[in-house]
Amino acid sequence: VDYVTEEMTTCAENQYMYKQSEMPDSYYGLASKGTCYAVISRLKLYSARDLYNGNKLYKDVKNPVMSDFPELSGVNLFPQDYNANKWLEAAKAAHKVFEDGSYTLYRSANDDPYENYYGIIHETWNSELIWTDRYCSLQAWGSGTVPTSVGGTAYGSIGPTQQQVDAYAMNNGRYPILGYEQDGTPVIDPQSGYSKDEFEKSTWTYPCKGWSVASNYSIEAPNMYKNREPRFYVSVFFGGNYWLHGQGGKTMTSFAKGANGNKSHDYPKSGYLVNKCYDHMLNSANGSWGNVTFPLFRLGEIYLNFIEAELECKKYGVALTNGYEQEAMDKWDDLRKRSGMEPIMDIYPNATTEELIELCRKERRVELAFERQRYFDTRTWMIAEQTDNGPMYGMDTTCPLEEGMNANETPDGFWKRTVFETRVFKSNHYLYPFSQRELDRNKILTQNYGW
Repeated sequence: VDYVTEEMTTCAENQYMYKQSEMPDSYYGLASKGTCYAVISRLKLYSARDLYNGNKLYKDVKNPVMSDFPELSGVNLFPQDYNANKWLEAAKAAHKVFEDGSYTLYRSANDDPYENYYGIIHETWNSELIWTDRYCSLQAWGSGTVPTSVGGTAYGSIGPTQQQVDAYAMNNGRYPILGYEQDGTPVIDPQSGYSKDEFEKSTWTYPCKGWSVASNYSIEAPNMYKNREPRFYVSVFFGGNYWLHGQGGKTMTSFAKGANGNKSHDYPKSGYLVNKCYDHMLNSANGSWGNVTFPLFRLGEIYLNFIEAELECKKYGVALTNGYEQEAMDKWDDLRKRSGMEPIMDIYPNATTEELIELCRKERRVELAFERQRYFDTRTWMIAEQTDNGPMYGMDTTCPLEEGMNANETPDGFWKRTVFETRVFKSNHYLYPFSQRELDRNKILTQNYGW
């Protein structure tokens, strides 16, 4: 951590390194001062979390005793004493990105909450992006998420789990699912407005104006998907709905077995698709995909890094820099407002610090969904044995079309929480093992825990 921080700081402070706000357009895509500070921010955050901060699983992971290396002999490779001051370091590292002054949360011209969130991915080189996966065709991202019902290069199979679908708040700002019973039945927050009859169908307006050229339309669909927050509709596609593409084009899509979205091996096992990595303004069936500057680091992440670090400091009684606490809450309010959500303390006015930390984790899961963050978050928080282990739910994609049904119809039997796979995550899975070849080549290499 110290080494990378020193290297990145040296780069950032080099007289030839640009701020993003001062960078010529032709240099977009190159590293900037803010890029260096963003790397430090994420690193410091991970360093403060439980995996690398006093993790007793790793108490026996030590260097071997070697007379040639007396200062390193028998030394623990992972810190065994919890250091709460690491959270202050993480807060300061995130704040350094703010101090750069080059970045603002992306907002569309009319500040529409759907268009705001959609534009983070689809408005290239926008004001929120700190470091991207270059400028490239969106086809590589979109083809895995566009359903086969649309035609063209369509391999629609990358789908969220039901647990991810459940993670999104309602449009009143409250998170509806508090947990699960042993059989996977959701425990519902009665104040959220989420329907206990989640699979009962009703007719309601599906909101797509702002992130598609199509207009909002009426749809008959389960109440589960009704009245959710804007980020849900931009991010998640559910079966029995229209996939939007091009100039008002929309294709009714079903993921029932044998239907137009499940007619080969290219279908989502969970019965859902990732929606936000496809340009719904264009028609991919005609070869129009658009381009993308996919975020590897963006300001929304740094906001959440700062909020988490501030709350953890408060939890452990670490004295914060003057003004940090209010600034963290202001940034949280701004992040939610961008997507049409009320301030978190207005929705949960009596939340304790511990509850706010959990709410921050929920916010992070939703805000940064499908941006390569969750994998590392569940591991560095050390919750993967709960979140990444056991039955994964979706809808019943094994349910066949009923006789006489069209290929775009969805039978009622499809709407059922169904285990589509069972995953295994054990405590030794937090870190990969070194291969036997590496152990043979380096006789004093210490194997990771549990391998």
